[in-house]
Amino acid sequence: MPLFPPLVRHKKSFPKTNPNQSYVEEIAKGLKASGSAAKVDGIGLQAHFRYLTPPAEMLQHFEDYHVASLGGKIKITEYDNATLAPDDVQRDYFRDILTATFSYEHSDGFLMWGFWDGTSKKAPLFDTDWNLKPFATPFIDLVFGEWWTPTTELTADANGKVSLRGFKGIYKITVTSGSQEKTKYVKLDGNLNFNASLANQ
Repeated sequence: MPLFPPLVRHKKSFPKTNPNQSYVEEIAKGLKASGSAAKVDGIGLQAHFRYLTPPAEMLQHFEDYHVASLGGKIKITEYDNATLAPDDVQRDYFRDILTATFSYEHSDGFLMWGFWDGTSKKAPLFDTDWNLKPFATPFIDLVFGEWWTPTTELTADANGKVSLRGFKGIYKITVTSGSQEKTKYVKLDGNLNFNASLANQ
């Protein structure tokens, strides 16, 4: 279902030859050719939207930079929305650009250029009185709802193992056995094997 009416949708695509992308590619290939262990780990994309770039086009943009950097991660680094689109369109766009970024395999994060109008008049989340803006609800619903792993209690099998499929992020894991307990914070950013031993406590 189309979300962007013609009056707010931009009329031109990213150029096929992007000088910034070519520069990234030149650096990445130069490092590889030099035999250096250095490489381009990631690309940060400033996302100060002045027109609403379709999310499908942003996904292609992500992939183009990922390929140009020879495998670097992609991060939205400065999201804000300075378009004149009505609140419902901005809300739908925020939802779609968050979803596109979250869905991209090589994405490494999504940062906002301020989240409160007290520091940025184009802040995506809160006005100066800390009221949630009408187009900010997708962030709360997705990040703290749909994409949030709920608190889960699991019982180990006969080999002392449990498994959980969770969203990326920082996890607080507490392991208990009888009166013994160990807690540790771990970062899940891919497949993770976490081992905990209570024997020496």
